[in-house]
Amino acid sequence: MIRGCHGPYVKGLKRNALVAVVDYKRPNIAVAIGRCLMDLEGKVDGDLGIPQSGVAVEIWTVIGDMLTNLGRNMEDVMKDAGKDNVIRNEQEDDKESQHEEQSKDQPDSELLEVTKPGTLVDVSHNLCDETEIETTESRPEKYTMTTEDIDEMFRRSVLYTLSQDALEFPIPSTQFMSGHVLKNLPNVDTDIVNMKKTSWKKTTKFLKAMEKEDLVNLKGKEDKLTIVSAAGRSDPRISAFVPYRIKKPAHHEPNTTYSHNDEQMAPVVVKRYYKPNNASRMFFNKLDEKYDSLYTERDIKLLTQRYVKENPGVISKANAQLIEPDDVLKEFKIKTTIKRAELFARVMAAFSPYYAIYREGDEKSSDKLILKRLTPRKGELPIVKVAVNTLKTRKKVVTSIVGSEQYYIDVEKLAGVLRVKCSGSTTILDSKEPKDGKVVTVQGEHDSAVCEILHKQFGVPAK
Repeated sequence: MIRGCHGPYVKGLKRNALVAVVDYKRPNIAVAIGRCLMDLEGKVDGDLGIPQSGVAVEIWTVIGDMLTNLGRNMEDVMKDAGKDNVIRNEQEDDKESQHEEQSKDQPDSELLEVTKPGTLVDVSHNLCDETEIETTESRPEKYTMTTEDIDEMFRRSVLYTLSQDALEFPIPSTQFMSGHVLKNLPNVDTDIVNMKKTSWKKTTKFLKAMEKEDLVNLKGKEDKLTIVSAAGRSDPRISAFVPYRIKKPAHHEPNTTYSHNDEQMAPVVVKRYYKPNNASRMFFNKLDEKYDSLYTERDIKLLTQRYVKENPGVISKANAQLIEPDDVLKEFKIKTTIKRAELFARVMAAFSPYYAIYREGDEKSSDKLILKRLTPRKGELPIVKVAVNTLKTRKKVVTSIVGSEQYYIDVEKLAGVLRVKCSGSTTILDSKEPKDGKVVTVQGEHDSAVCEILHKQFGVPAK
């Protein structure tokens, strides 16, 4: 037998299989994890096919070695190890293929193996069988996440929330899920790990299961559940909980964002402009700036500061923090002394708002309709309406989103994101007003979560 190993060798002990190393005194407790380097399935000690020496297991990690504290989580390590396995298998298969081609040119007498002194056995037929086994069975099978795995991820996310997040009770169930539990899941694909893939299927059943485990206390019914309290950090399950790495939301500037989808969609760009009206004509003449142009808010602020600097007479001699209007400033309906901090707002009131919404790179397009997006439009930025409604027919609560297409949002993709992030079914309907386009609804009360998604993932400016 192999030194350090003894049979019987259970099912699954094949080359490149993921295996655990155990203490023979405590065979149910793993002490290390690694890759099996030999085909031992179904064999027993004493079989001729068992090597007398060699390495049986390539150790990847020893339980308790604090590998996850080195900056990489176990999931990443296992993924890399799986890739290495595939590369090893392909290299070994290439070598075996070369060996087969060479063996075809050799005489049959060379296809003999010495098993015992003085005994010769023809093994040419076994060579073919073993080659088939190695090329079809030695490749590591792709691991499919089970429902139990996903259930455990959601349960651990609750423990993460209770141990790491600052919670103020009572909390609506929708806020607890979207603002904490879903955010605290491991860094995995949300198409694979979501509420629909759990054994509970619905948020309500999941929260009631957590209540049975005494992790949370609920109040209310069905879609209107509220978490009124939860297990404290003195609870052994929470105090002993070891945090893992979660996916942190990427930081974006307020006016740009990338789509959630794997497709590389260009960021949405939102620009605000302001055009002077008649009240500000003298202001621009005094500064020798163009009157009939569009300016940003920052431009106007700098022009206001410059006007005060170039016209120090408007600064009150009694108090430098006060402004005494001259004839130019009086055009902004400033009749008496005001605070210096109020001047900018009074000047801004004499400008008309404009805006432009387009995608980065649109300026390079040859499509006239796309180029038209770059032309500023008069008026305030369009508003995306998010409202919580109760359906009369089924008495169900839904959150509706109207006007998202004004920001060039694909409603199908928006519905897909909401379906995963809010763990609720979604629908896409026609709006009563044609100008509002499509209406996207998601089941449940998710107004705060929807607003956050629209802002961070789709570029809609926050209020």
